[in-house]
Amino acid sequence: MEMGRGQLVSRALRVFTIMLIVGTFGMAAWGEEAKNRWRFELHVGAADPGDSIESDAATAATIRNADGSVFTIADPRPDAFGLEEARLTSGFRIDLRASYGLASFRHSELILDVGIGHFKGTIKGIEVAHSFDRSDPDYLRPGQQTFLRYGDPAFFGLDPFATDAINAPLVEDWQAFHLEGGDLEIYPVSINLMARFHPTKRLNPYIGGGLGYYFVEYKESDAWRAFADQMDQSCVAYTSGIPGSPGARQVDLAVTGEVTDPSLLEGDSACIFVTRVERDPDTNEITERFYKSFGFDLQRPRIDAPDSLFLELRGGIEWQWKPKIAFFADFRFTWAAEEITITVDGREKFGETMPAGLFERQGFPTAYGGNPAYITHGGLVAQSALGTIMPQPGEYFVNGGRLDYGGWNFSFGIRFTL
Repeated sequence: MEMGRGQLVSRALRVFTIMLIVGTFGMAAWGEEAKNRWRFELHVGAADPGDSIESDAATAATIRNADGSVFTIADPRPDAFGLEEARLTSGFRIDLRASYGLASFRHSELILDVGIGHFKGTIKGIEVAHSFDRSDPDYLRPGQQTFLRYGDPAFFGLDPFATDAINAPLVEDWQAFHLEGGDLEIYPVSINLMARFHPTKRLNPYIGGGLGYYFVEYKESDAWRAFADQMDQSCVAYTSGIPGSPGARQVDLAVTGEVTDPSLLEGDSACIFVTRVERDPDTNEITERFYKSFGFDLQRPRIDAPDSLFLELRGGIEWQWKPKIAFFADFRFTWAAEEITITVDGREKFGETMPAGLFERQGFPTAYGGNPAYITHGGLVAQSALGTIMPQPGEYFVNGGRLDYGGWNFSFGIRFTL
């Protein structure tokens, strides 16, 4: 069950209002003290982590020339893509708790409360964008350790701000989609110290807080697993802007050359290839010559969802229905020590977005269209122009980041006093 934050707040307010009205105009007022007594309760409600990873696809940089004129360069990804956010969805939550009255005072009492809960969330909206080389047949492939790129072959060798470059036809084909990362089963265990006010009244509020621990089970989605498998078999080189040459880009490619002992190289074999097999005419022995490919082995994309300590602040109101039975509305907010981390090649941002702001031309830090990660070999498997399925080298952005487990929770339920 996925609910938006507005729905959660609305439902919580409705429950609170109903309980307040019933408690105010209901039966004769009585309540029960909890000192030296056990109470057991069932919570039913929802958890809303409320955190998200904002898209950086709709950014634009304004460049100022020496003569004072300005122009804007937008990030190459679709602007509409920037309206989406990666998030951990809200979901149904259930808790079982027990409490014991420690001490009573004139108008309040102190309670120790422990419990365990469960809720399920889904990681949605992970942003992936690409411009495949094979979709742009005129695109220049890297053929040397370092060379300049202007974000599109139409700009190659041209001043990107000259008339002929600006008017050159664009052949880049940027596509974007969102991935579902998988499901999280979260089991919060916590201990709270609670202050209960006016315990002998029919309506009695309470407040408190404590510590807890999230036990987390993560199950990746089929879509994420397929994405990770394909990227894991790829080679990557990173692009960077050249200071003083707005729009110019260089590709940081690994040193190429013959590898005498491929077993000494780390990572997948995707970034090592055989260029020649030779047979010695005298001995009839076969010799294989291995070369390092352009780029280096791309680390497998990961979603890490560790267990975590958390702090919890709670409050609510209780309505005594009859002796030993009460109903309540409960609200809490948690702060988790650990976070969900989404990475590709060990980076939360796979490719550097177009920066937003005003820049002098000579100090512009990013290439035309941003600095995407350049996959030289491998890439996502997609439909080619010839109708066959094959890996797609090209430029990639993946907007990873961090998601917090903590957030708002609300529940209503029933308490039994022994």
